[in-house]
Amino acid sequence: MQREYCTVFALIISISFAFADNLSVNNWSSDDDTVPEMLPKQMRDKSDDEIQKAVFQAIENQLKVISEYMCHMLDPESPYGFFKDEMPISNARTSNPQSDLIFYNNAIRGFIAHNKNTIIIKWVPNQVIHIIEKISNCHIATSDSPNVKHFIEDIVFQQVADRVVRDTHNNITVAIRQVIKPYIIFKNDTDQNFPGTNGKLPSGSVGYSISNSVISGFVNSVHKLKKVTTKMATNTVTADVLTTIHNLDGKFDFKLQESKPTVGQATFTISRIDINISCNILKPVERKTEVVVNQPNVKYGAKLSADIEKTLTNAFIDNVKIQLNTNICKALGQMIKSGK
Repeated sequence: MQREYCTVFALIISISFAFADNLSVNNWSSDDDTVPEMLPKQMRDKSDDEIQKAVFQAIENQLKVISEYMCHMLDPESPYGFFKDEMPISNARTSNPQSDLIFYNNAIRGFIAHNKNTIIIKWVPNQVIHIIEKISNCHIATSDSPNVKHFIEDIVFQQVADRVVRDTHNNITVAIRQVIKPYIIFKNDTDQNFPGTNGKLPSGSVGYSISNSVISGFVNSVHKLKKVTTKMATNTVTADVLTTIHNLDGKFDFKLQESKPTVGQATFTISRIDINISCNILKPVERKTEVVVNQPNVKYGAKLSADIEKTLTNAFIDNVKIQLNTNICKALGQMIKSGK
């Protein structure tokens, strides 16, 4: 016997983000117990070597995610995915010894009446990132027909799940960005508010200032975990990371405070900046950075002597080192959670 069913289901299901009324609401959570700095506390019964290997792998995974999302903290411009109220269900055929059913022209309505879903982001071994999405509170009245039950539970639910994943992809991307945001030092490719500096020329009688610095190229950052050193007896788990930034460029304004001030603009390129970072993730105050600027090239838009150009260039590069060192140390202190 073959029968045909044309059905429309009223959907009462908890899915997606509660963003209909307020896009600023946090609808994600991060399991902080799974971040690298928490591992030593959870593994106190393990050897230093075991803790060292686990932390090394966890930080490497974290750096992979950071590399993917750094300098894109503001992308996309409109990140949230929205649902249409109704979605069609593809035609399907179910069979068993008692009956053969064809389901066609089916649809599910009620997506815009959703409440929420739960997205949990964990740092886990052997994965860059792990997302758990829960769909709950689903109540659909059905007959006792095994054909109908199979159609709803195996076909309809799967298509709904696929729809949720597809339509909330951008939302999940935003959640990941928000979770890793504290761990990203260079949040945008261009820094348009880089602090300036000032001083005096070697003669001591003429002052200078450098201002309105704009630096681009932070997206060209590469992070490499060099080693992890573990000594739990002294509450020490130190991670050494090398961050390399390639091909930076930008501009800055300069002023010589002479009787008749010289004002102009300079453009620059920097082949590479190497930043060596060493930080005890159990005691973030125990940290140090070393910034090395390689092959800077500065061109000045005003006629200056070679000595003045050298003084201004050195002042600018020294300021880059100081500001990067300050920003990185400050970020390390803020991003690392207490793992004591």
